Amino acid sequence: MNTTHPIGEENRQPLVRFIGVRKSYGAITVVRDLNLDIFKGEFLTLLGPSGSGKTTTLMMLAGFQDATAGDILLGGKPITQTPAHDRGIGMVFQSYALFPHMTVAQNLAFPLEVRGVGKGAIAERVKRALEMVELPAFGARRPAQLSGGQQQRVALARALIFEPQVVLMDEPLGALDKHLREQMQYEIKALHGRLGTTMVYVTHDQSEALTMSDRIAVFNDGVVQQLATPSELYERPATAFVAQFIGENNAFSGEVVDWNSALCTVRLSGGDTIRASYETAPEQGRQVKLSIRPERVHLGQSPSAGANRVTGKVLDRIYHGDHIRVKFAAAGSDNFIAKIPNRGPDIAIEPGSTHALFWNPEDCRIFL
Repeated sequence: MNTTHPIGEENRQPLVRFIGVRKSYGAITVVRDLNLDIFKGEFLTLLGPSGSGKTTTLMMLAGFQDATAGDILLGGKPITQTPAHDRGIGMVFQSYALFPHMTVAQNLAFPLEVRGVGKGAIAERVKRALEMVELPAFGARRPAQLSGGQQQRVALARALIFEPQVVLMDEPLGALDKHLREQMQYEIKALHGRLGTTMVYVTHDQSEALTMSDRIAVFNDGVVQQLATPSELYERPATAFVAQFIGENNAFSGEVVDWNSALCTVRLSGGDTIRASYETAPEQGRQVKLSIRPERVHLGQSPSAGANRVTGKVLDRIYHGDHIRVKFAAAGSDNFIAKIPNRGPDIAIEPGSTHALFWNPEDCRIFL
């Protein structure tokens, strides 16, 4: 598993540690031997498909579910036996979970009241929290009088108002429409940048994770497949699952012919021979999986000397404005995708036509 640290964090102690954590329901194990460090001030996203263990991990950190085995540390202290309300962790849910009978100001004041904060201090902190989420004039409104995006801002402000060590977010933007969801991604990321609060975010949306995170932990079948920065996950996926789950990806297969210190030569099922990069050298004759991003595939002209070249037959094309998404029969696959930049009306890519497709060997990866 990749354990890339945020910049400058290599020699610092983590704020949160999962040490050998497991969660089982009878014979079913949903989180397996989890070892995960979360550093102070970072925005970490737990990403994966439904049932991968990401939400269970978040709920164990929050204290809403008990770990079957292992330890969870917060600030160096074990919290596995600490009740949820004593962990000092803020929580934002997809459903917002605002009290409908209270005003916005009362919702924000509630976490402070239960912690015994004085009325004068509460009023000042509520005022600052409303300004922080750009809702200074909304304190007297009730949740039903707010839009979905405004309710989500209030829920975020309520999670932050008592200055927790960590704020957890469980699919907080899932109920919003696409435009508002994208807007809130940028707002939450900007707020994190201003406050520096440690945030742990759960989503199944890889685009959302790439947009917002300092690091991403990709879960599958209860195991972290890779933990890395967004760019490293996208450019250097550690497994075929990560390559397929993060962004769009062409997956195909072939047989190893030869390899050297940098690249491996592979014969595809259609007879083409290409070169690709690898992490672990495969033995000659082995069947391997390969991947190449659609935007790294070039049509008609080689991007550089030594590029891989295959012939593709156009099966379908979809116009996307800034690019044309073309499906080819190529590299032994009937679903080989290339994203061709739209440089004007001179692009002639019609179903049934054949084209030379090129990509750099370094952009193509082998998985055993």
